[in-house]
Amino acid sequence: MNPSTIRLWGLAVLLTVAFVSCKTSQVGTGQVKTIRQGTPGTVTLSVIGYGNTRQDAEADAFKVGISTICYRGLSDFAPLNKPWFDNSSTENSGYWTSFYYDKKYLPFVLSQEPSVNYKQAKGAKLAPAAATKVFTLNYEALHRKLVEDGMVRQPFTY
Repeated sequence: MNPSTIRLWGLAVLLTVAFVSCKTSQVGTGQVKTIRQGTPGTVTLSVIGYGNTRQDAEADAFKVGISTICYRGLSDFAPLNKPWFDNSSTENSGYWTSFYYDKKYLPFVLSQEPSVNYKQAKGAKLAPAAATKVFTLNYEALHRKLVEDGMVRQPFTY
């Protein structure tokens, strides 16, 4: 091999290693598990959220839990096994940004436990953190609010 070919291969390997070792501030989406149905219209979820800090990871857990109900449904919970929205279009992204950033979801959270399994890589200043959050959500009230705000048009049967 000539020197220029070796340099090109070296550059390709270097770039591959650089891209593989990059970390993002949000790691994909968390995992949602239905714990139990409480009183009618409520559900308790265990959600793994991710972020740069514990607080970010906890906020992401709420976002992932609510987004899962809205856009995917909960397959293991009959009242919410179908999503409220057909897709996660960006046409109402401003609404959702404000909803999560301003923590407008908190009135629908009836109870929450301190996060557990908080993890952050040692030695890395901005390493992604993960936290498991268990909370009870009043999904009937949340759905009514989304209908009032014009976000959900189809009727919801409980």
